[in-house]
Amino acid sequence: MWQDNYTVLLKGKEWSFGNWTNEESTYIYVNYIHSTHELVIIPEFPSFLILLLFMTATLLAVIVYRRKHSM
Repeated sequence: MWQDNYTVLLKGKEWSFGNWTNEESTYIYVNYIHSTHELVIIPEFPSFLILLLFMTATLLAVIVYRRKHSM
């Protein structure tokens, strides 16, 4: 689903990782020495998807506005 669009942070710094996917799941493998750390995985949307969502929201807003003010 995310097609390798991840950022993995360990203690606030980018960290290398491995990943693989199957039909239902994505797995992320992180190698570090075990202790107490904050590990953050940030999925990143492709930019074309964000643009498409913004355009759809704008179009829906225009349709609602026109229907409200055409009566």
